[in-house]
Amino acid sequence: QQQQRLPNSSAVSLSAYAIPGGVCLQRVDPASVRSMGMDGKQGVAELVIQSGDRISLCLGSSCLIGPAFSSYASFGSEDGSLRLRTLTSSALAYGANSEKIAGVFEALHCGSVTVCKARGDGKELWTGGADALVCVWELRKHRQSWSVEQACSLASHSSRVTCLALCQEQGVAVSGSKDRFAILWDMDKKRYVRRLGDAHPGPLRQVSVNRSNANVLTFAETVVSYFHVNGELLARVDLVGVHGGVQLKLPETVLVTSCDDYQDGILLVSGHKAGQVALWDLPEGPGVRTFSLRATLGTGQNASVVALCTDAGQRRLAAGDDRGNVSLWASYETSNAAPKTPFYA
Repeated sequence: QQQQRLPNSSAVSLSAYAIPGGVCLQRVDPASVRSMGMDGKQGVAELVIQSGDRISLCLGSSCLIGPAFSSYASFGSEDGSLRLRTLTSSALAYGANSEKIAGVFEALHCGSVTVCKARGDGKELWTGGADALVCVWELRKHRQSWSVEQACSLASHSSRVTCLALCQEQGVAVSGSKDRFAILWDMDKKRYVRRLGDAHPGPLRQVSVNRSNANVLTFAETVVSYFHVNGELLARVDLVGVHGGVQLKLPETVLVTSCDDYQDGILLVSGHKAGQVALWDLPEGPGVRTFSLRATLGTGQNASVVALCTDAGQRRLAAGDDRGNVSLWASYETSNAAPKTPFYA
């Protein structure tokens, strides 16, 4: 018996209660933007929405470290090194852009560290390298400095690791590689679980995990695939071309929300060139389904959207571009005023 899809009340419904099936967002100004990294010389690598519409982000080849997000790790050197940097006490107290190096760790991989992600509680770093390995490092803080200790190395790829995603809520991690495969790992036991599908159309550009059910979104070339945690392919879509009468620009980044299968809400968010952001749902249907474009947003910047995130309550959406700019939208029931520009399906 087919399960009835319920209106989404907890996952980026980004939808207006008064307009069933509609998407209605209010563009809002962040209360503050805390930028760490290369001071706008490179695009946004990762961003997070904190309480009170505060945004923390890092630039260049780097990743944020929780739970306070006042530290970040930078990587990419050919010597396989990783540098941990943290905001100084004056920066935290007065908003000054002042950082200090908290640790430098060399030769973590044979060749460069190509990707790094921190566990939500900040106790582990997962790195991928040019040596095709995924390595897990226990991160410890000692007063003003940090140390890392290798927990394990995971080997299943045959080429450079290009992307990682961690989901502490579901206890899974996903890696993608130039070898065109995505691998699911048990985050707690540090073990191989399974390979997701056959070879993708090209090297994996990005992977993302649904925090509600551990399903995995993969992004290769311009194609997004959505897998059940058991490895079954659920849906696929090519993000270029005309969808719903809208001409989409070349895609740069993707994000899976926490919308569950039985909920009627936004499941996929994609960022494109020219400041375009697309919101997608997944209609019911037999076999391998396809995503349906629900609405598009614009950042107002002629720059590529390269990073996306939602807040913990799935009521806010933030986008960062390759020039270091940030845009923020809030579902209208959480904002103080009625939306100036509604976006309907």
